[in-house]
Amino acid sequence: THQGPMLQQIQNCYFTKEEIENTSSRADGVDEDTESKLRIYGCEVIQHAGILLKLPQVCTATAQVLFHRFYTKRSFKTYNLRHVAPASLFLATKLEETKRRLRDVLNVFHYLDQVNSGKPIVPIDVISEPYIDFKDNTLKAERHMLKEMGFLVYVEHPHKFIPNYLQILGLDINTRLMQTAWNYVNDSLRTPLCVRFTPEVIATGCIALASRKLGIMFPDHLSWWELFDVTESQLDEVAWTILQLYKQPKAQYVSLRAVATEKSKTREDDTKRSGSRSSSEERYLAGKNSRRSPSPSPRRGSPGRDSRERSVSVERKERRDDRRDDRRDDRRDDRRDDRRDDRRDDRRDDRRDDRRDDRRDDRRDDRRDDRRIGGGRDDRRRDDRRDGYREDRRQGGRHNRRSPSPRRSLSPRRGSPGRYNDRQYSRSGRGGGPMRREQNRRRTPYDK
Repeated sequence: THQGPMLQQIQNCYFTKEEIENTSSRADGVDEDTESKLRIYGCEVIQHAGILLKLPQVCTATAQVLFHRFYTKRSFKTYNLRHVAPASLFLATKLEETKRRLRDVLNVFHYLDQVNSGKPIVPIDVISEPYIDFKDNTLKAERHMLKEMGFLVYVEHPHKFIPNYLQILGLDINTRLMQTAWNYVNDSLRTPLCVRFTPEVIATGCIALASRKLGIMFPDHLSWWELFDVTESQLDEVAWTILQLYKQPKAQYVSLRAVATEKSKTREDDTKRSGSRSSSEERYLAGKNSRRSPSPSPRRGSPGRDSRERSVSVERKERRDDRRDDRRDDRRDDRRDDRRDDRRDDRRDDRRDDRRDDRRDDRRDDRRDDRRIGGGRDDRRRDDRRDGYREDRRQGGRHNRRSPSPRRSLSPRRGSPGRYNDRQYSRSGRGGGPMRREQNRRRTPYDK
């Protein structure tokens, strides 16, 4: 009972040939050739971005299908392709559970835009105004896509039907045929076939096209495509659309503003050529107009004067509204810049306070350790130096390198001149030094 409405909603994603030929872009003055170029360019950019982001092919294919669905209902003039393409890929990463950060998606599309336009590669600053605008426009485009499609983002691809159909036809062992048909399916995503036919029809058409290219002929009397509920006219239309794609030049971004300007110039030139008058007739009309008496200015309260006054008041109101909007935008930008500067200053102050607190905690820990040990830093240094001298004398270190003279005793009397009579090492200050303390030390069983 629930499958009928669901299937009916899924079928709403497909359009007839008349609907595809009369899209919103055609109503806005975009011709068929320009719309086809923009569709191919958008799908090419999505494909390259998916490769750079290391996304699976199913995610890239989903993004391309969403791209075609949206522009079948909406115009290229109303929604910029450079915002809808990253929005399609970002939405597809969520649907296919291959999440990527929005920052990474925007960085990749910014890089591809620079490469395709021939500009020098300059990374975009994530705190700059262009990046913030790019991010906001992409998120808005994503919301518009979901709203336009009614959150019906279910996508079924024709790739999975190719191995099954070839197995039914007994050609599943021919890997070259399968790979060629698979390539044709990937190329068909650059055309509106995904919104024109179901994936079963597209898979059947790609198999037929691949078999013709490789010279694998089916029996003429056997309509094998009827096994998959596909008509011969659908098969021919799919094959013809894919073959027309290969006749197109390399995809490039087409500015609709430049196209409109070029068309207007062409129209003006045609008008001038078709409606040009002779020079004598123009001179006659110019002289006639010059001899014509000037029309008197309308009085106050006349219809002409009132219309001019109303137009002037309207223009003044528009200029006043424009100035008010500019001031409002300036105030909003200033507040946003102030908040950003405040956040940067707060982060800098926090880092400085953290470093200061760390130094203060280190000094406090040192003082606590000194109090627990029972001596200060100088006492520890003195004790270490004294222990080092004792250890050196015991092991024959640097204080016992020179052997004493046989005429000189190793233990001179207190106060007598000798090598080890150094007052600064004497505890009583009357000579002796570390040697006498070493001899008077109580011997332990560990001494040799």
